[in-house]
Amino acid sequence: MKLLTTLFIALLLSGSTHAQTELEPFKKNIQRVLVYPAFLRQTCTPAFTNMLIDIDGKGKVVAVKLSDSAPALLRDEFRKVKGSFKLELLNEFIAAKKLKNCGIIIPLFWVYGNDYCVNAVDEMLLTNNYFSFDFNLYQKLTFNLQPIITKLYKPVR
Repeated sequence: MKLLTTLFIALLLSGSTHAQTELEPFKKNIQRVLVYPAFLRQTCTPAFTNMLIDIDGKGKVVAVKLSDSAPALLRDEFRKVKGSFKLELLNEFIAAKKLKNCGIIIPLFWVYGNDYCVNAVDEMLLTNNYFSFDFNLYQKLTFNLQPIITKLYKPVR
């Protein structure tokens, strides 16, 4: 029984790791395309938000949104560049997981390195509306992924 339990846990962990690694190209695309706005960087404003990838009943991506917790400047930047996201990088993952009529949630964090900003932040402000998209709570089941964390450092001059 102990061996069976160990094998089951190993299988779960390996599947989770595989899911994360097969999504790395998509995550890197997001980090490359979605550039943190200069004003937010200069004012030491971190961001904690969710990206929602909405999947229809046929397993196709029908919408990509940021949660309402994102600063307005970041939401504006997101709207400008979301057509450049390589959503086709998700197709294999969606098919392998048989995802239909659900959403994929990817937490997105922009945080500062210790050498850049020391700023007191109101956590409630950062996480308010964290699971709200277009002022509504998402009503479908979600497949939640590990966060994409972007560390912001002081520019080298």
